[in-house]
Amino acid sequence: MPRYFFDFHNDGEESTDDEGSEWESQQDAIDEAVRALVEITRELLPGTLQKELALRVFDEARRPVATATIRFEVTT
Repeated sequence: MPRYFFDFHNDGEESTDDEGSEWESQQDAIDEAVRALVEITRELLPGTLQKELALRVFDEARRPVATATIRFEVTT
């Protein structure tokens, strides 16, 4: 099975996935990135007025496959 890597970005801070995980297909890896980003967002947004979060998906050769991004802003 192909291995994919998910690098996480939180308002300019980056966390690199050095282990990766195996997925049946590229689309499965992208779907998981979206699910994971939604879960992370639920944990990080309360009490926040502005935030940008992203998960970047790379294939085994570390070529970019997709980026899932959530931009959040509260205005009053």
